[in-house]
Amino acid sequence: MNTPPADAAISRQSLEEHEQIHFFLDRLEEALAGLDPKSGDSEALERLVAVIAGLREQIIEHNSVEDSVLFQAIVDRLPEAEDEILALSEEHRKILEILELARIHARNRDMEEVGSLRDDLTAYLGMIREHESREAELLRQALARESRGLLPGRT
Repeated sequence: MNTPPADAAISRQSLEEHEQIHFFLDRLEEALAGLDPKSGDSEALERLVAVIAGLREQIIEHNSVEDSVLFQAIVDRLPEAEDEILALSEEHRKILEILELARIHARNRDMEEVGSLRDDLTAYLGMIREHESREAELLRQALARESRGLLPGRT
C-alpha cells in the first residue's frame, strides 16, 4: 500500500483500500475456526501463527497510512471528529499489542490454552471490526462533506 498525498487521501479508492483489511481479518477468523483444543493439531496452531504474522504486517502498513495521512485528511474535513480520530489512533497501538501477545501465545503451542486463545482472538476480531467500522464511517462522512463542497475554511 503506497502512502497517498494528503490531498488525495480522501477518495473512494482509499475507502476501498481501507476495507481490504477485512480480507485479513477473515483469514484470522478461518484459522480460528480450524482450532480444536481436543484435537491436539499443532499444525492448526502453526497456521494461526502465520495468519497472525501476516495480519500484523498488514495492520502495521494500514495504520501507518492512516496515522500519517488519512486521519489528518479526515480531520481537515471533519474538525469535529478530532477527538474520535485521536482515540482511533491510540487504539492502533493497542490493537498491535494484543495481536503480538496472541502471536506469542499461539507460538507456544500449548494445546491446553487453545480454547482460551480462540476465545480471546474471537473477542479481538469483534473489537477490530468495530474499530474499522468507525474509521470507515468517518471516511464516508469526510467524503460526503468534500463532495458537497462543505469543507471548513473554504468559501
